[in-house]
Amino acid sequence: HFKDNCIDSPVLVNNEGLNTLNATGNYWATPPVLGVNVFGNVNVADPLAACPGDPGVPSTVCHIYPRGWNLLSVPLVPNDPAVDAVFNEIPGVILFHYDACAGVFTTPTVVSPTVGFWLFLHVETEICFEGAFSTADQMIVLPCAGWHQIGTAFDADWLATQVSHGGQTRNVMDAGDWILLPIFSYDPVARRHNIARIMKPHLGYWVHTKVDNVTLRIPFQPPGTPSFYPMGLRNPEGLTPPPPPPIPGTGGRVTTGLIFTNAPNPVTDVNTTTFMVKGVLSGLVERIKVQIFDLSGRLVFEAEEAGARLDWHTDNMYGEFLANGIYLFKLYARIGDEWVVSEVRKLAIFR
Repeated sequence: HFKDNCIDSPVLVNNEGLNTLNATGNYWATPPVLGVNVFGNVNVADPLAACPGDPGVPSTVCHIYPRGWNLLSVPLVPNDPAVDAVFNEIPGVILFHYDACAGVFTTPTVVSPTVGFWLFLHVETEICFEGAFSTADQMIVLPCAGWHQIGTAFDADWLATQVSHGGQTRNVMDAGDWILLPIFSYDPVARRHNIARIMKPHLGYWVHTKVDNVTLRIPFQPPGTPSFYPMGLRNPEGLTPPPPPPIPGTGGRVTTGLIFTNAPNPVTDVNTTTFMVKGVLSGLVERIKVQIFDLSGRLVFEAEEAGARLDWHTDNMYGEFLANGIYLFKLYARIGDEWVVSEVRKLAIFR
């Protein structure tokens, strides 16, 4: 049985055997007609409406990622590239991308198949991506020398990559003065980087450029395309990619990724406002604490809760409702052994 193929040859299928060939579940560029473009005993029922992998064909692809740091990319062109939309099933998603020009990890707001990033998971998780397949060659611009996290929208042989710099284009195997030949994947179970060659669309990869302004073209190769690059990959220069990003509090150069807020503000027709810690690191917040001050700086309320949310009923430490007016507050979020503190903010009560 062969299925999930896109068949557009003049003779769609020819079975010279005695048994029936099961060819259900394929896309036929022209309608299959026995004796015209289909010969022999062939079952062509249940045809697909479009070529598998055609750009623009909506699809859902799911992958299981283990607990801990995962180096990945998105396997589809997302319907909505915003991080909150792509990872909407993971509350407080922890995501980092390495900025080679600044030499720091940043917190991305959008994702795409050509960009790799670190994702931290507290437990093994199945992630389903919604979007469209792409068969267009992947063009990746790397403006600064250094390590870059990249990805691809399809299975690709890294050795087929074309590298451009300074008006010249070479195969990656001939561009050793511009780029390190091997790329690296990450094994989240063994917690180590490995040299890679075949790129998978749901994983991310490290590539090291030696000069600024390098452009990669990763050509699309239909499934089953034979490789003309039989050689394996080695790392004679001994370079290794950066390790996974540190968690805030470990002294690493990393964006905190915490957003302190509350709602409603002002408090009007209700007596409750909710303090929250949001952002890409909010999933690591173990406890939240709030301090409320009047305008003279006197502490009028203080509370602490587990998690990243805390409700306050606009009362003081004796349970009495505070008078209408302007108050000041500070939020604290505990990650590990460290309390991350917000700046002083205003809160209005007008019941």
